[in-house]
Amino acid sequence: MKSCPVERARSSPARGAPPSRRAPAGRLWRGLGCALLLAGASCQNEAATTSSSGAAGVASRPNIVFVVIDALRADRLGVYGGPTENSPAIDAIAREGATVERAIAQAPWTQPSVASLLSSVYPSVHGVDDFHWAMEATFGDEPKVAVLDEIFPTLPEVLRANGYRTAGFVANPFLDAAFGFARGFDHFDASFAAIAAPGIDVNTAARAWLDRRDRAAPAFLYLHYMDVHGPYDAPAEILEPLLDAVERAEPTERLSRSAERRLGYLHTFPAVMPRPDRHTKLSRYREYWIARYDAGVREMDGHLAALRAALEAAGVWRDALVIVTSDHGEALFEHGFWDHGHSLYDAELHVPLIVRWPGVIPAGRRVQATVQLIDVMPTILDQLRIPAPEGLQGRSIARDLTDGAASEPALAIAEALKGQPEARAIYAGGWKLIEEADARSTMYDLVVDPRERRDVGGAHGEEAARLRRILAAHAARAAARAAGRRVTRVTPSPDQAERLRALGYLGDRPPEDSRALPR
Repeated sequence: MKSCPVERARSSPARGAPPSRRAPAGRLWRGLGCALLLAGASCQNEAATTSSSGAAGVASRPNIVFVVIDALRADRLGVYGGPTENSPAIDAIAREGATVERAIAQAPWTQPSVASLLSSVYPSVHGVDDFHWAMEATFGDEPKVAVLDEIFPTLPEVLRANGYRTAGFVANPFLDAAFGFARGFDHFDASFAAIAAPGIDVNTAARAWLDRRDRAAPAFLYLHYMDVHGPYDAPAEILEPLLDAVERAEPTERLSRSAERRLGYLHTFPAVMPRPDRHTKLSRYREYWIARYDAGVREMDGHLAALRAALEAAGVWRDALVIVTSDHGEALFEHGFWDHGHSLYDAELHVPLIVRWPGVIPAGRRVQATVQLIDVMPTILDQLRIPAPEGLQGRSIARDLTDGAASEPALAIAEALKGQPEARAIYAGGWKLIEEADARSTMYDLVVDPRERRDVGGAHGEEAARLRRILAAHAARAAARAAGRRVTRVTPSPDQAERLRALGYLGDRPPEDSRALPR
């Protein structure tokens, strides 16, 4: 069945998406000690057959390993031009498959973004998009959280209906089964979900399920990690060398008092931290916070290396279709914001998207097309030759991944700021327009201004007006489609509410202004 296409942009050869630097890969493995603990079972070779695409030796229904690394910016990975030391395991997966240069999340915070990722509809359609429902100040004394409506088929539901054994292992408490995210999973485990849930908990739970699964059917593993998420609390052996480098370079980006106040829960130090005086001194500088964020990326990369080793030992990895992405990025005060969910700038929306399927997706492919996270579900189903449900708003990029064929230019739309679900951003070629809830807008030329520093909406009024019209039409269609959904809210248990509050999801409002660092 054909899914509903996303709106298409006009072709404009002179305005392609801004290119990313290709960085050399670093070391392949981190955390092998952890890997050895996880990979205790003997290797079992799973038989491969001919795929639906005709590639000999590739499973027609491969195991699927779907990795979502919460709050991971694309530009902090080596494969996207970031420090190669941050991501040797992720970069190794990228070398074995395709890297999407410009993948855009549909929302800059977890719940609406993952709901869109798993259902291939926009936040304004599925309705899990209003942060006020998750704030005590809005509805009485207890927070309420939106539930993903059952009228929207999810990727695990479709895969299970087509013979997959499905399992989800989730470290973010905003993706609890009570909020509708367990639908379609034969096994769903969020028992360890918490702000400080380490990746080894996700790996261990997944490994235990693999040991007892039905091996006659292919496996779909959804693994959602929190190691990169604030408050950036990595082990000392990873963090301290990065802080040494900050000290040697003598940081210069001094935070204002306003910027320090806006750190909120990020300014949480572990109870036991070596040299607390050092942290207190360095925390006045933006470079310190970038180092802490990078430490989380490196820790997570080690967990992914351990996961790969365990899955190789279990015979799951070899021919697996592997997806590595994030639900959103993270603001590091580029525009006066920390954390995520407070703006529609690229720091919070541009996420990694790496797809690896040996024998089907050529190694080292770089996909230049603009891709949305809602495109992931139709792409997977297309690759597996599974009919997509009606009503999906994403499009398949399977040919971009396998044949190198450039798909027609497409728009990308992001929505659902915390507290401002009506705000939207639209990408079209090299243009990006952000429209606030009060209808104010700014537009950026990402080709010459990838950091979104200069508003060019006034100088390109016709283009800005065209993009605003497209957003208005998108909003009207979304409202029409959303009319049929049920609006369901649940009150989290006291334990769930406390875990959400620890993540900064309850009780904190967006910053009052977006003043940048003093120059």
